[in-house]
Amino acid sequence: MLDYLTSGRLKANPTLAAGDAQVSIDGGAFANLTTLPTVTPALGRGVKISLSAAEMNGDNITVVLSDQTSPPEWCDVILNIQTSASQIDDLALATSTTASAIRAAVGLASANLDTQLSAIAGYIDTEVSTIVTQTSAASIRSAVGLASANLDTQLSAIAGYIDTEVAAIKAKTDSLTFTVAGTLDVNVTNWKGSTAPAMTGDAYARLGAPSGASVSADIATAVSQTTAASIRSAVGLASANLDTQLAAIAGYIDTEVGTIITQTTASAIRTAVGLASANLDTQLGAIAGYIDTEIGTLQTTATAIKAKTDNLPAAPAATSDIPTANANADALLDRADGVETGLTPRQAFRLVSAVLFGKVSGGGTGTEVFRDFGDTKARITATVDSSGNRTAITRDAT
Repeated sequence: MLDYLTSGRLKANPTLAAGDAQVSIDGGAFANLTTLPTVTPALGRGVKISLSAAEMNGDNITVVLSDQTSPPEWCDVILNIQTSASQIDDLALATSTTASAIRAAVGLASANLDTQLSAIAGYIDTEVSTIVTQTSAASIRSAVGLASANLDTQLSAIAGYIDTEVAAIKAKTDSLTFTVAGTLDVNVTNWKGSTAPAMTGDAYARLGAPSGASVSADIATAVSQTTAASIRSAVGLASANLDTQLAAIAGYIDTEVGTIITQTTASAIRTAVGLASANLDTQLGAIAGYIDTEIGTLQTTATAIKAKTDNLPAAPAATSDIPTANANADALLDRADGVETGLTPRQAFRLVSAVLFGKVSGGGTGTEVFRDFGDTKARITATVDSSGNRTAITRDAT
């Protein structure tokens, strides 16, 4: 133990009292050691710590030595004892970081997020294209009522109009004369209802004939045409503040952009394409499964149908290609070797019919003849002995 008062030196014969030594098992509460540590050897600088079996019954044992006196004789000591070794295999692996767990956490049925992101990107591209169209220079000009792309042109026209009107006014005022400083030379044509002599002289020549009722009327007209209201009317502004309309345009754009943002959220996109959840793969997988099931059913049905159609003629052009009952019977009667080698059923029936139903001649003569059913020919000519045994036979089954 380090000496508290002498830095860097071990404390000789440190004093240990109850409460100075405590133990914690596997992170549990600290408790006093059953056996108080002792200085070993006596009066030396070493301290022996003895732990009971109960105090060692854990995987992680922590011992703290702390002098309870004030000031302490010696510095605090902490010891950690690992009673068992842990291997890498003992660590619990997180199952939440597997590929399938990650897909389940984000709602993906398969390993390809690109497919869905591509669909979303395509939808966003379409919406952005619409936004670009609506916020093009031509669209904005149309929204604020500008025929061309340059507001400066129209403002310049307004300025030109004002300059023209001001020049007209100036042309009038430049014609005024002041023989006496501060006093306008005038030629009065009407004074209190009485007609005055016609205006003549230099002042009249400079002013010229008024275009209206009087020079004052011309000035009043010019002034009225250059009022704020007249200028706004000339450029198509309802109020005196162009900022109001520009702010309205900005507000309109903000509203449209807000609508677009709302329409391009994940839920809005899913609603637009008819998806209840974030996973298109689930529905596509269900559709694929349904199609596979139906195809399997169709294949089973087609196999059963084929088993039936395989019994039909290879290329039946008409029902006449299917043999009739008589045709089938004739084919059976004329089946080669149908009874024995070289003997068809029809030939056998002819020979049997002659023996059973035809006329017989030559009985007892040694040569017996059996006629066909119609008595048109000899079917069987048999050579027999005295016992009736056939020793030779001639057949005509044609």
